[in-house]
Amino acid sequence: MISATRSVPPVLTRPGSRHERNVTRCCPSPVRTRAPRGGPVVTAQTTPAPSARGARVARWRANGALTGWLMFLPTTVPLLAFTIYPMVSAGWLSFTNSNGVVGKFVGTANYSSVLNDGMFWTAMWNTVYMGVGSLVLSVPLSLLAATVINSLPRCQSLFKSIFFAPNVTSAISVSIAFLYVFYPTDGGWVNSFLGLFGVEPLKFFADPALARLGVVVMSTWHGIGFLILIWIAGLQNVSPELHEAAACDGAGTIRRWWHVTVPGLRPVIFFVIVTQCIASFKRFADVYQIGGSDGQPGGVLTTLMVYIYRTGFNTFEFGKASAASFIVFVAMVIVTAVNFRIFREKA
Repeated sequence: MISATRSVPPVLTRPGSRHERNVTRCCPSPVRTRAPRGGPVVTAQTTPAPSARGARVARWRANGALTGWLMFLPTTVPLLAFTIYPMVSAGWLSFTNSNGVVGKFVGTANYSSVLNDGMFWTAMWNTVYMGVGSLVLSVPLSLLAATVINSLPRCQSLFKSIFFAPNVTSAISVSIAFLYVFYPTDGGWVNSFLGLFGVEPLKFFADPALARLGVVVMSTWHGIGFLILIWIAGLQNVSPELHEAAACDGAGTIRRWWHVTVPGLRPVIFFVIVTQCIASFKRFADVYQIGGSDGQPGGVLTTLMVYIYRTGFNTFEFGKASAASFIVFVAMVIVTAVNFRIFREKA
């Protein structure tokens, strides 16, 4: 007697049925699906549909957006943490009477206090005085030196290194060195040299009439090397064909320099003037090392940055100091905008 075993047929599901949806949701295992009438049963591998978030990440990866944002973070995070946040925090602080621990909102009282403070305008005048003096002295001298160095057939790198060497040192080191150079007795270097011609020792940093002039000379010596490199880079971008054409028209060396070289340096001139103006507003380390927080002698070395430092860290009026810093920021923006307007009209 032959016994037959009855095999259990496979579970067949209709496409889109509830059973198939459950299986697909649980695991991506093979599911037998009934084929059209008369056709074989086929097995299809089903995969879960990607979520909206996964699809977005996949799309970012496909067009490189995710990689771009990841490469953007190393610069964005420090910018937000160390620039944007401090500016916003200082902006809020300028409307309070905070002493660094507690404070309350006082509106624009700090701004009124700064603008009505005579010492603030004294600091503004001292800053402008030394800034304009440095600009008038350093820009022409550096341009002339750069023109001479650029015309040399050899040893240009040597002279660039010699002039740029002082710029490597810090402002504190330069200030300490010039305290000996301009020492107010015959033991100072300059007074010793002047004594050879019978000139009485000058007080320099001890004389209110000469202290700011001494700072101008010191800052010019310290920063002229950087300006020379900038000028040389601009001079090398002036087309030599223009000089040849001017020479063919009979123009001499000085006329070619004034009518060809200087107009070709207009973008560099704009850059130098703007950066020098901003650096003048930010002057702090050298005058603080020489005159302290009181700007001695006689307060003539009190710049805007020294005023802000003294207001914030000597009298602990952090709200007033923040207001003064924003006023200085607005002044720098105005000066830069004026330079933009002048050079755009000349272009």
